[in-house]
Amino acid sequence: MQPAPHPASTRSCPACSRSSDRITIVVTRRLENTRIAHHIIVMDHGRITEQDRYDDLIHAGGSFAELLHLSQDR
Repeated sequence: MQPAPHPASTRSCPACSRSSDRITIVVTRRLENTRIAHHIIVMDHGRITEQDRYDDLIHAGGSFAELLHLSQDR
């Protein structure tokens, strides 16, 4: 999987541009796209398993970090 560069990612979702007056929920398989999110919620079988900012989830080394690592190996 080749993640799209940041500008292309936000162009494909105009509502994803930063705005202080709205909440946008994005569901993605491209984990690199989550870099711009203020808050990431990781779910497994309908249950929240992790939630935090991108860098904090990577640093924690949990399932989000593992999935990101696996997606970058492809």
